Amino acid sequence: MRVIEQVVADKLSRDPTWRVHIAGTLDLLPDSTARALKQAVEVSRDCENRGRMSPLAVGYGGRQEVIDGPPFSAGRAGGSPGGTLEQLAQTLTGEDVARHLYYTAGQPDPDLLIRTSGEQRLSNFLLWQSAYSELYFCEAYWPAFREIDFLRGRCAASPPGSDVTGG
Repeated sequence: MRVIEQVVADKLSRDPTWRVHIAGTLDLLPDSTARALKQAVEVSRDCENRGRMSPLAVGYGGRQEVIDGPPFSAGRAGGSPGGTLEQLAQTLTGEDVARHLYYTAGQPDPDLLIRTSGEQRLSNFLLWQSAYSELYFCEAYWPAFREIDFLRGRCAASPPGSDVTGG
C-alpha cells in the first residue's frame, strides 16, 4: 500500500491537473492509505481541468459493486418497493444497473483499461463499465509501472494521428 500512498503524494496531490475519484471501499485499507486517498480527492476537487478524471479502484470488486447497488441490495433486504427480486429482474434494464452502480455511478465508462503484470484477464475489475473499453496488457508489475508504460497503452489504444497527450 506504500506504493499507492507514494504515487498519490507525488503525482496526484501536488498541483493536480486531474480530478481524483476513488472507486472502492476505503475502510478495507490501512488508515494511512485511506487518508492519502481522501486527501487526493479533496485537493483535486476544484482543479482547473474538470473534464479530466483519474479514477482509482482500490479496495474494489466489480461483482460486489453491481450487487451493492440499490436495486439489488433492496432485493436482498426483503424485496424492492415494486415487488419481489424476480419481478425486479424482469423489469431491470442495463441503464438501471449503470445508474445504480455503487462506486462508479455518474462516472464515464473508461476508454482504456490497462492491466499490469502481463495477465490477460479482467480479474473482477470494472466488469460492467469496461464492456466497450480498449484493453492494454502490460508486462510490468504495478509497483514498476512507469509513465512510459502508460503512454504505450494510450498509443496502442488510440487511432493513428490522434493526440494521446490529452493536450
